[in-house]
Amino acid sequence: MKRKKTNSKKRAFTFIETMIVSIIIAFVITGSVNLITRVYRGITQNQLKTYSSNLASENLEFLKDLGFNSLNVTPDSCLPDPLSNLEPSNCPSNPYPVENVYFNNKLFKVYKYVQYANEDTDGNVIPRTQAELGAGSDMNTKQISIVVTYEVENVSKTTKFVGLLTKKDVPLAGSTVSGRIYKRMPDDSLVNPGLGSNATVYFTGFPGYTTTISDDDGRYSVSGVMPGSYVLYASGLGIDTTYYASNPLVVTRAGSTITGVDFICPAVEGAEVGGHVYINITMAASSTPTVTLTPQILPTDTPIVGTSILNATGSMSGKSSTWLNPGNIQLNDGQAATGYNTNNLLYTEFQDNNIANSTITAVRLKARIASLALLGVSNGIRIHLTNDSGTHWADTSVPNGWTGTINTIYASWNYPSIFSGWVTRETNITNLYTTWDWTKVNNLGACFRHNTSIDGYMDYAYLEVDYRIQTPTPTVGAPTFTYTPTIEPTDTPIPCADGSIVKSMDGLSVPTVSAACNYLIQNIDATYGFTSISATFSYGGKSYYKYITGVPVAVSTRTYVDIWLEESTGVPTINGYVYDAINRTLPIVNASVYLSDPIDVTATTSGGGMYTIMPADAGTWQLWASAPGYKVENIHTILVVPGVNDAPNLYLYPVGSVSGWVTDEVTGEPFSGITVELYSSANTLIGTSFTEVDGSYIIKDVPAGSNYKLQLSLTTNYECTYPASGYIYPVSVIKSATTANQNFRIKLVYGTIEGKIQIDGVDIKDGVLVVAYPSSVTYYAHNYVLTSSTDYLQGYTGRMKNFYPSYGVIAQRDANFKISVPLNQTYNVYAYYSYISYTGSVSNPVKTLKKYYKRILNVSPGTTNNNITGALNTWTEY
Repeated sequence: MKRKKTNSKKRAFTFIETMIVSIIIAFVITGSVNLITRVYRGITQNQLKTYSSNLASENLEFLKDLGFNSLNVTPDSCLPDPLSNLEPSNCPSNPYPVENVYFNNKLFKVYKYVQYANEDTDGNVIPRTQAELGAGSDMNTKQISIVVTYEVENVSKTTKFVGLLTKKDVPLAGSTVSGRIYKRMPDDSLVNPGLGSNATVYFTGFPGYTTTISDDDGRYSVSGVMPGSYVLYASGLGIDTTYYASNPLVVTRAGSTITGVDFICPAVEGAEVGGHVYINITMAASSTPTVTLTPQILPTDTPIVGTSILNATGSMSGKSSTWLNPGNIQLNDGQAATGYNTNNLLYTEFQDNNIANSTITAVRLKARIASLALLGVSNGIRIHLTNDSGTHWADTSVPNGWTGTINTIYASWNYPSIFSGWVTRETNITNLYTTWDWTKVNNLGACFRHNTSIDGYMDYAYLEVDYRIQTPTPTVGAPTFTYTPTIEPTDTPIPCADGSIVKSMDGLSVPTVSAACNYLIQNIDATYGFTSISATFSYGGKSYYKYITGVPVAVSTRTYVDIWLEESTGVPTINGYVYDAINRTLPIVNASVYLSDPIDVTATTSGGGMYTIMPADAGTWQLWASAPGYKVENIHTILVVPGVNDAPNLYLYPVGSVSGWVTDEVTGEPFSGITVELYSSANTLIGTSFTEVDGSYIIKDVPAGSNYKLQLSLTTNYECTYPASGYIYPVSVIKSATTANQNFRIKLVYGTIEGKIQIDGVDIKDGVLVVAYPSSVTYYAHNYVLTSSTDYLQGYTGRMKNFYPSYGVIAQRDANFKISVPLNQTYNVYAYYSYISYTGSVSNPVKTLKKYYKRILNVSPGTTNNNITGALNTWTEY
């Protein structure tokens, strides 16, 4: 029997073949395992890298969301390298503690640090240590660095994210605004106002930019004006307050120069005194001149219309409640002059006046108030009109001394909010009488009452009385003069005293020089109805003078007075000079010189800086001078004897001002009540100022010069963050100008409150919001509801945060929290926890947001273990 052949395709492997195949399979299997392992490891490492990147990105965005001002800069001693410098054991003051985060049982360490950053010489933005930053350094950009470290197979891995955050309100170089102030006369001619006018340009709402003219031509200049829209006006002696014709002035570009910002200010309508000036050396004496009032010719029946301002005196007979700061009750300077207690009663009378042949047409009461109230409080200040006995009454009763039913017997005003600053309130009280006379006006007083527990302030108050005088039409022309002297027999002609300096002692008009025997003084202040006239003259080596008091004056009326000069033999006379204190040979023109004697004659310097005070009273008196844009160097004590007295030279320093703002580094809000000090290069204190409610300050009367140092005087509660040095140097000041925009940023000194969040004994790691409120705060996060009927509780607005601050943080993944808060007060710490509750069926689940909070009270900064724990049923649901 034959054996069948075996098909070669089906035969079995030989041993050798089997070994070869086994080896091949082993190689294939081993390669596959290695490949799978490498792929698995790659996937795992990518997951870890992605997670570390997410951690870094998350923390970077979180710090950015805090905002520029809230980012604390890491101390230099804590900066890496190495990263271990940031560990708590090496850097206990680190504002951003190192976090330990676990993912699939793998540890990730998160390091965070913040530095200031600015450009290098090549234009690259690089981080800077605080030691590298000096005065004037750019500190408007911060660099945030996030470093996440972890290990893979004993190999250290690092992920680093870097971001920049820039301050949005970066201070820019200020612009310069300049121009002139002109005085428009009644004939429409334009004249220069002169330094004696103290003409000043004001930027409404920006007192730091206030500047005074620097020369007789009315020129002014103010530097450091920041981009913005401004309403400007000018005011001064002898000119009406006038707003800039092209208001608002818009400064669009920093560092620009804006010229031609001019003001055409109408001259204040005043009285005139004119006549002749004579001298007769052979006369034994001159008689008392006869004075005649001759009105200027005006159209028939055209009345003279005017307004009399009657300032509050700050006190009332029989009343002890007086103004706390009576020196300021007539000044628009924002210095509070009243008390601020609840229902505080403050009494004042007003200055009296009596204008003959006048008819009163309106009476208004004006006052300037401010408040620290949260919102405008209705009827916050009430103004009760009283008689001079000081009687006040209930809101609904009839005033004492008045009969009948009067609907408006008081004015009630709402407090302005702190953000509006000082505001002027007005009430028209004309309807209190059917007809008015000056006796009724002079019998008015006022009682100011605060009607709330919130602080309220009053700056000044006054009455405005409108009146008119019917002007008669003259039937004859004005006489040339009305004085005929009694002359002793002589053939010597009476010479004219041409070149005499004649002036009115009203503080408004400009002295005049007589010529062709005539003089005319215009624009005399006629408020009080009388003035005094002085004339001085030198002739033949001798001095002559005349001083006439009680000269009647009235608006739009010329008074004729002929002046006969008398030799000053035996009459005490003072001659001297006024010079610039820097250039001590430069005379100062139009400076006013004062002597403290009872005669009270004020001299004005001539073109050479010379002045003459005549007559003076014999005795020992103080002598000083003043001029716009200057400050006296020394007040001299001199002995005045009969005859001519040569006084020591008087020196005036050219002065300017320094202004700026102080704001909160964290919130950007203004800081009030902060002391700002200016020192000379010799470290001598030159001047101080306090910031107003808007954070602004101004230091006035600073001698013109350079190398001044400006710094803050802070309590231990605050620290200066800008400039980093704590001072501004050098600061330069020029005459009659304001060096503006010298700004500081400060912040409260902070400490930390630390603790842990647990519910039912379990660490809560999924993000509990922890908020610290100052113990005085009465509104909390859970009080704010969009549907609230009270508008200010519908959201946590900037205004609410200003009055009810809070400091919050998200608890870390290990359930611990650390909150940075200002020192020197206690806090109520609230923890807010929420989760989604599921009820119903699997196919139809019902989801409900559950919200809880729990608190601990009166916690001090710098404390730890402020743990918020307990069962969930001990938390408050809201």
